[in-house]
Amino acid sequence: MNTDNYNKLKFKYKMYFVLIVWAGITLTFYPALKYALWLESKFPESSRGGFFDLLYLSGFFAFVILGCFIIIFILCKYKGWTRKQAIDYFIRYENFPKHWLESRKKV
Repeated sequence: MNTDNYNKLKFKYKMYFVLIVWAGITLTFYPALKYALWLESKFPESSRGGFFDLLYLSGFFAFVILGCFIIIFILCKYKGWTRKQAIDYFIRYENFPKHWLESRKKV
C-alpha cells in the first residue's frame, strides 16, 4: 500500500474511501450486534476476560471489513470497474485514474 498515492488524491475521491468505511460499518451494524449478543450469551459475566474481548473485537472488525468489501463490490459493479481496478484503487492505492489526482502547479 502506497499512502503517498492516497495523499495525492483530490478531496472528492478521498471521500470515496471515507464513504466505503462508514457504509461498511452501517451495513454490518445489525449483524455485528447479533454476533455480540450471541457471544455474550455463550460467556457468563464472571468468565469474561481476555479471550472474550479478543473474540468480541475480532468479530466486530471482521464484520466491518466484510461490509467494506461488499460496498466496494457494489461500487465497482455500479461504475463498471474490473476486479483488478478495485484491488488497485481500494486495497493497494495504485493506478488511480489521472483525473482523480490533484494537479499541482510548480511556481
